[in-house]
Amino acid sequence: MKKLAILLALVMLFASFTVSAAPALLNAEAQVTPAFSGDTGDLILHVSVNEATTAGTVSVLYDNTALTFVSCDFDADLVSIKDTGSEIKLVYSNLEARENLTATLSFTYNCAESATTVMEIQAQVNGEGDEAAEEVLSMPIDLLTEADICPSRSYTDLSRSRWYHEAVDYVLRTGLMNGMSKTTFAPDAATTRAQFVTVLSRMAGVDIAEYEGESEFTDVSGDDWFAPYVAWAAEQELIQGDGNGTFRPNSPISRQELVTILARFAGAEAEVSDVLADYDDAHQVADWAMAAMSWAVESGIIQGYANYLEPAGNATRAQIAQIITNFHN
Repeated sequence: MKKLAILLALVMLFASFTVSAAPALLNAEAQVTPAFSGDTGDLILHVSVNEATTAGTVSVLYDNTALTFVSCDFDADLVSIKDTGSEIKLVYSNLEARENLTATLSFTYNCAESATTVMEIQAQVNGEGDEAAEEVLSMPIDLLTEADICPSRSYTDLSRSRWYHEAVDYVLRTGLMNGMSKTTFAPDAATTRAQFVTVLSRMAGVDIAEYEGESEFTDVSGDDWFAPYVAWAAEQELIQGDGNGTFRPNSPISRQELVTILARFAGAEAEVSDVLADYDDAHQVADWAMAAMSWAVESGIIQGYANYLEPAGNATRAQIAQIITNFHN
């Protein structure tokens, strides 16, 4: 259920880049793409007439201070396409009645900052027997900047050409991880045990206020920022401490520790398999982590380095971002 909730959140995230509406007569969908280089993004508007019509006018009114019209492709014969500077008017006639007449209109917009624009689509059409129908559809559309889907650009120590770029963008965009400061992410810094359970609690959508108070671990104070996250993880039996009443919250988390916790979080029925035989250091995986490591490798969550798993090695923040992204996929 936890994975399903996160996957649904991911679907909702990407759905925010597509706006659609479908009343009886008109169907419209807008796809917005921010600029990844330069200053101009793209907006593609798909409009279709759902009822069988022989003639009609479809108009798209747009804000010319926000959008610049580029082109229109309309699949009807004898069509007149006119741009007045704020309205695209498509006029067609003398057709055999057919449904799903479609138009694709392309616009560009300035990506200086996020904004919302409203497009109004109007249709006045004649069906078989010259029956008239009309409809007006208003669509608010969010225009996106690169920063909306590429938050890495806000951090001076992140490179958009490195292997971790998409994964770090994902965890920043979804709020699963934050920067270490307003301008730094520290991709190569080791991830602490407290930081990792914090990420998991965010994935689970936990109300941390319910876990305030003293901790069962002697090295976690109720005043520590991570105390409620550790309390939640302990209650869920994701963590067990080191056997002497301590959790070591500020110690770096190893790769075999994190996959063990992640397997518990996923409710995985992990079993030891021969998939680890492909790695030269498989014998270094602790007995208590063998099943979880097998699950993580088989699931594509952990991919290793060449032929090495480095089970006792520390997981960097960039690696955690990639592992979390792999886990969702």
